[in-house]
Amino acid sequence: MNCRVCATMLGLFLAAHSIAAQGAPPQAGTKAKANGDGTRIRVRNSSGVDFENVVVGSKHYGDIKAGATTDYQTWEVAYRYAFVSLIAGSEPKGIQPIDFVREQRLGHGYFTYVLSSEEGRLDIRAERESKGQSVK
Repeated sequence: MNCRVCATMLGLFLAAHSIAAQGAPPQAGTKAKANGDGTRIRVRNSSGVDFENVVVGSKHYGDIKAGATTDYQTWEVAYRYAFVSLIAGSEPKGIQPIDFVREQRLGHGYFTYVLSSEEGRLDIRAERESKGQSVK
């Protein structure tokens, strides 16, 4: 690889890292405020294959069987989509947002990030839930 290609790749990496850091949720273990404010997000695997080593944003949700839903974790900032890294059927998959420009925050409440995989493409969407709603 020549120096120009290396410099371009480094620049893209640093830009992506900077954007991700600006909109990134807090690290795992962050507690909700004592008055109950906060954004609580769980993850549902709506695909037909088990997901392993699921990371959404900076949160580790672990392994999620097909059709299963995780417990809620507290986020300070979340949007309708997020960074995702996982293994599906021994194949690494992911979603890498470029930025959150013009995106509205989800706000306080309970949400589920629904992960699906169709034709080899991973997708994410956020759904607002009733407080502590169970999986249907």
